[in-house]
Amino acid sequence: MAARDELTIELEFELPGGELGGRLDLETVVTLRSSGVESSSLAPRRPGSILWRDARSALLQGDAVLFPLAVVDFTDLPYPDGATWHLELGHDLDAQALGSVLLLANERREIVTRALAAAADPSDADRRVLSAIRTDVIRSLVERALVDEQFEPDEAHPTGSVGALLAAVLRTAFPDRTIDALRTDRRHDPVLFTSRIQNATDLLAGS
Repeated sequence: MAARDELTIELEFELPGGELGGRLDLETVVTLRSSGVESSSLAPRRPGSILWRDARSALLQGDAVLFPLAVVDFTDLPYPDGATWHLELGHDLDAQALGSVLLLANERREIVTRALAAAADPSDADRRVLSAIRTDVIRSLVERALVDEQFEPDEAHPTGSVGALLAAVLRTAFPDRTIDALRTDRRHDPVLFTSRIQNATDLLAGS
């Protein structure tokens, strides 16, 4: 039988919300069911051997952002090695946000990974890091909304979509400003606009 280069498997399950809190860790593992016919002396032979593993996390409460999270080594990605985090955001406004938004944290930045791991019960130092992440993520989302001239927050975006998320972020951060006014503010004084985002997100408030 010829080996298949790609196989798509869809899994569906429900998790009781009342039993969840803090951070949800989802780990997918592919293991060897049986040794089968050995094709190589290097091939795994022991049943239960791990062939592939993938881990994703989502922060469910606390001061951190409520997006899927992955802690990775940035040297393996097309991002600066010294960056602390990066928000991946899809371009399709109608796509579901949970499948289009991913917060990547650089595993080399222990102060960040430690704060994310402690999001359910953070120390004062962790809260400062989480506050910085939250502000920067909201800034990225606001910027994404403003640079897209086709985006209008008052349009009927599908529930749970990227467009609905951007509209909700704008309404929460700047409830008294229209998107046209925000675009004008950002264009005329981008430095001041960054400070306004800090104010809207209460950056380091209470630290």
